[in-house]
Amino acid sequence: MGEDEFFFNIDKDSNESVSTRFRDAIARALNNNQIKPGDRVASIRVCSHRLDLSQSAVRKAFDQLIAEGWLEVRHGSGTFISSSSPILARQSIEHAGGHLETQGVRKIKDATAFGAASELSCRFGYEPISEPCGGARFEQAIELWTSDCRSQPAALSDPAGLPELREYIATWLNQSRAMKCSANNVFVMNNLQECRSFIARLLIDEHTAVMLEDPGMNRFWLQAYTSQLRPVPLDDSGIITEELARINDAHLAYISPSCQIPTGAVLSRTRREKLLQWAQAHKTIIVEEDTNCEFSFDSRIIPSIHALDDSARTFYIGAAESIFPEQMHFAFMVLPEAVRAPFTRLKSLANRCTSPILQRLMLRMFETQYVQERIRKLQRLLEVRRATLLQELDKIPPGNVIYSPAKGGTFQSVWLSSHIDDLAAYEHCSTPDLAPASPASPYYLLPAGRPGLSISFAQPVESIAACADRLRAALLAQQHTNSGSRR
Repeated sequence: MGEDEFFFNIDKDSNESVSTRFRDAIARALNNNQIKPGDRVASIRVCSHRLDLSQSAVRKAFDQLIAEGWLEVRHGSGTFISSSSPILARQSIEHAGGHLETQGVRKIKDATAFGAASELSCRFGYEPISEPCGGARFEQAIELWTSDCRSQPAALSDPAGLPELREYIATWLNQSRAMKCSANNVFVMNNLQECRSFIARLLIDEHTAVMLEDPGMNRFWLQAYTSQLRPVPLDDSGIITEELARINDAHLAYISPSCQIPTGAVLSRTRREKLLQWAQAHKTIIVEEDTNCEFSFDSRIIPSIHALDDSARTFYIGAAESIFPEQMHFAFMVLPEAVRAPFTRLKSLANRCTSPILQRLMLRMFETQYVQERIRKLQRLLEVRRATLLQELDKIPPGNVIYSPAKGGTFQSVWLSSHIDDLAAYEHCSTPDLAPASPASPYYLLPAGRPGLSISFAQPVESIAACADRLRAALLAQQHTNSGSRR
C-alpha cells in the first residue's frame, strides 16, 4: 500500500455492514481533515488482506460507496475519495450557515414512537377535499389524460423529475410563494412521506437535535429517527420566537408555517424573519413543510421562509395531497444547490424516479392551467364550508370552546375548556367511516397541553354539521359527568 493511500480503519468486531463501517471511516477522516477529495483509496486486495475480509465483501462495499457518491473510480488509476461525497455537500451547507453531522441512511430507531395517537392523527389535514358535483367531470378529464400519458413511452426520467414539470412548479412557486427558485433545484417526489423520509436520511441521525413546533404532528415521525427533540410552544402567530433563545444546539428546525397542525397557526412574517436570524446565528438548517398553503382566507400574502432566506439554509417541501385524489398525490422539494448531487443519487437509489405517468399527467394539468383552475374552485368550496362550520360552532354555549377563524388550510382549530377530555370528544365526533376531527392533546411534547379539536371543513356540509352536532352532544355529556362527580 502506498504511503499516501487512504486505508479504512474500522472496528473488525462491529456488527454493522462493511459498507456502513467504510462509510463512517470516510466521514470521520473528512471531518477531521485527515483526507481530502482526490486522495487515493487502498485497493480491494489490500483492504481484504489487512482487514481479514473476503474480496467479494470489500468489492460489494466499494460498489455501494461508489453508487452513493463517496468514492469514484478513475479507470487505469484506481479508486479515490469523491469530490462530491455527501459529507462534503453537507460541509458546503455548513459553510453557507448550516450545521450537519455525518451522512448515512438511518434505520427507524423506535417503532413505538408511532403509537395509537399517531395512528388517529397521521392523515388529518392532508385528506383530499371532497367534491359534490363537478367531481365526475374532473375524473373524466383525468381518465382521458392518463390514457394518453400511458400511450407514451415509459422510459425512466431524470431522478429529479421531468424538466418541463419542474419548470412549471418553479414558476408556480415564484408567483404564489414569492420564491426565486430555479427548476434545477426542484425535485418531483412521490408523496409527502417520501419527502420526510429523504430529509431524515440526508440530515438526521439518532444524535441530531431537531427544533419543532409544539404541539405538532411532526413529532410522531421525527421521534422514529432521533430522541433529541427541542419543542417550541406556539400561539396564534406560530412559534413563539422568544423561546428560541433557550435552544442553542439544534442542527435542524422543522417548521409548518402556513397551516400548522393541529393549531392552524400561520407564522407571521416578523417571526419568519426572526427564525431565520436565529438559524443563521446557530448554523441551523430549516426544513419548511408548506403544505396546504394554496388555501388562504386572509388577504395578506406572507412570503415563504425559503423566499426570505438569503443564506441557502432552507429546504422547501410542498405537496398536492388535498388538491387531488389519493391516487394522484405527488410532492416536490426545493433544495439548496449544495445537496443537489447527493440528493439525486439518493433518489436514484431509492426508486429511480417518481412515476413517469404521474409526472406526465401533472405536466398536462399545468400546461392546460387545470391545476390553477382547480385550486380556485376548491378555494371557493372551502370558503363556503368554513363559513358553515363557524356558524355551527357559534351555536355552542359560551365558555365551552374558544376559537379564531382559520386563516388557511382545510381545518378549524377549536380549544376546549380545561376540564374537557378532547380524546373522548374526538370519539363522539367520529364514526367508523368518517373521522372529520382530530384531538390536540396527543400532539404535545411539552407538559400542560391544552385540550382541543381540529375539525376538517374539507368534508361535505352535511358531515360538517353532523360533526358539530356530535361535538355539542359530547360537551354536554362531559358537563353532566363532571357535575355528577363534583356532587
